[in-house]
Amino acid sequence: MNIFIDESGNSGDLIKEHIDLDFAEQPIFVLAGIKFNDRLIAELDKKIDNLRKKYKINSSELKSSKLFKNKPEFILELIVELAREKSELFIEVVDKKFYICCSIVNHQIFPPYFTGDESDGSVQLQRNIISDYLARNLTETEYMAFMNSCINLNENTLNASWDALEKFASLKEDEFSKILLKHINETKDDYSILKSENGIENALKNFVPIPDIGKNGKKIHLLPQISCLTNIVARVNHGYDLNEIKFLHDEQRHFDNVILDNVDSMASLGGVDVPFYYANFNLSSYPLVSFENVSNDNLFIQIADVVSGFMMRYVQKVISNQCLAPVYHEIFYLINILSQISPNTGAGINFVMDRHNLSKLHINVMSPMIIKDEYSKHVSDIYYDMNLARQENYD
Repeated sequence: MNIFIDESGNSGDLIKEHIDLDFAEQPIFVLAGIKFNDRLIAELDKKIDNLRKKYKINSSELKSSKLFKNKPEFILELIVELAREKSELFIEVVDKKFYICCSIVNHQIFPPYFTGDESDGSVQLQRNIISDYLARNLTETEYMAFMNSCINLNENTLNASWDALEKFASLKEDEFSKILLKHINETKDDYSILKSENGIENALKNFVPIPDIGKNGKKIHLLPQISCLTNIVARVNHGYDLNEIKFLHDEQRHFDNVILDNVDSMASLGGVDVPFYYANFNLSSYPLVSFENVSNDNLFIQIADVVSGFMMRYVQKVISNQCLAPVYHEIFYLINILSQISPNTGAGINFVMDRHNLSKLHINVMSPMIIKDEYSKHVSDIYYDMNLARQENYD
């Protein structure tokens, strides 16, 4: 059984010396995997040929960039066909700025040291809420300080990043900023403890994302492709036996080695304590992932490219308040509905975005984590009652 995967919006490592929070005009990254219905696999060539003739598409390769701009009706009919045959979509949509904020929170505001048992999911929910707040309010100064601490890691750059975050929080006259300052001070205490126990160098590594090493020997600090693919593997693992699954991904010339290393580590290092509704990170076997230069010949990967490319461009345009013809909204609606057909298999769309942008997409927000106990509403109540969380302050 194959799952065909392609991406859109790849701008490489998000941590760069020269900051670009527009990410070369690609603020959204999407990874889409498709499990095709067996009957559709047998008939796909014929169905696509008919659509090519209908919409006068002469190119042998389906390219999402051209179809999105010139032939959205082709995409609509393609999605209708996928829905009719109950194909399963595994889609990850990442807002890159929000993704960086999650890393800031996970490493320098609310890291997992001395937090105790996190298996009920409430601690991670707090991290998500803080990340949401930061994504709406941080300035370029705080991003630059964090990135510098990642690239040039030493005690001075780490303290400079904390100083920038503390200054940011101290200028905000709201209850949530007090929570931020509390967490930052506690994290600095965590660093002091780890430093005294393990030394400066070992302690420092705990407060920035662990870099991977690329083919050219260069460090890769924060690559959304990694977590997106590991998420898809975990989601597939929720509903299927991985021994029966092969993940066929379009070629990744620069990052295939680090992506494969991280996927393999899912099995070798064990799972995670936090339970999820539609994902299982506790793998019983190594996932079979293949990166192949087959997109020109592989119609299934081409369709994954069409889906990922549409999602990237649509989300990007909607959250930037651009007007779109009704056909684009209809396509998104169908993809969203198709993604809900088989939730027990892990299929669907996972949005890694702040709540305001999700509201523009008319997506109901539900935590993917299973919250076992009634989570204290203190943090979330403060956040959602604040003026900063309201519509007028986002625009």
